[in-house]
Amino acid sequence: MEENRQLQLVAIVSSLCSAFVVLTLILFPSMRERLFMRIISFISLSDLLGNIPYMTVIRPASSSSMCKFSGFINLYFYPVTWMWTTTLVYFLYGLAINGRVPMSELSVHGLCWGVPLILTLLVLTTNDYGRFDENDDNEVCTVGGDENSAFAWRIVIYYGLFLSCVFTMGYLYLKIIRIKRIGLSSVSEGMLNLAVESLSYYPV
Repeated sequence: MEENRQLQLVAIVSSLCSAFVVLTLILFPSMRERLFMRIISFISLSDLLGNIPYMTVIRPASSSSMCKFSGFINLYFYPVTWMWTTTLVYFLYGLAINGRVPMSELSVHGLCWGVPLILTLLVLTTNDYGRFDENDDNEVCTVGGDENSAFAWRIVIYYGLFLSCVFTMGYLYLKIIRIKRIGLSSVSEGMLNLAVESLSYYPV
C-alpha cells in the first residue's frame, strides 16, 4: 500500500504539470499557432491520461471493467507520449538540417496516435486487459490473460518501443549537436540554439 501511495503522488504531480501545459494552450490561443507548442501539448495530454491508472491507491480486480479500461489507457497513452517526444526531437533535427520540419503534422498524428493504437488492439488477439499478477496489490492493470504472451506484449509495447524511442532521440540529438559544432545548420545559429535549449529539456 505504501508503494501505491508513492506511485499515486508521482502520478498526481506529473499530471498537474502536464495539465498546466495543456491549459496554457487553451488559455493562450496564439500559442496554438506554434507547431512545437502543439507537439508539447500532445505529449502532456497523453502523459496526463496515461497517469490515470496510477492515481488511485486501490487497484481494481483483474476481471472488472475498470481494470480493463485502465489497462488499455496504461498500455496506449504512455507509448503515445514516447512517440510524440521522439517527434519533437525529429522535428528539431529537421529544422537544423533542412530549415523546415520533415513531415506534415497530419502524417505525424497518424503515426503517433496510430502505431500505439494498433499495438494495443493487437493485444486483444491473444490476451485481454487486466492485472498481470492478481496477487500483486501494487500492480496497475496492463495486459492480463496468459502470462507468457502478456509478458511478450509488455516487452514489445512498453520496453521495446520505449527503448527504440530513447535511442532514436539520443541519436538525433547527437546529430543536432554535431551540426551546431561544425556550423552546417540551415537556420541561424541563434535560432537553433534557442530551439535546442528550450526544447531539448522536455524529452528529459
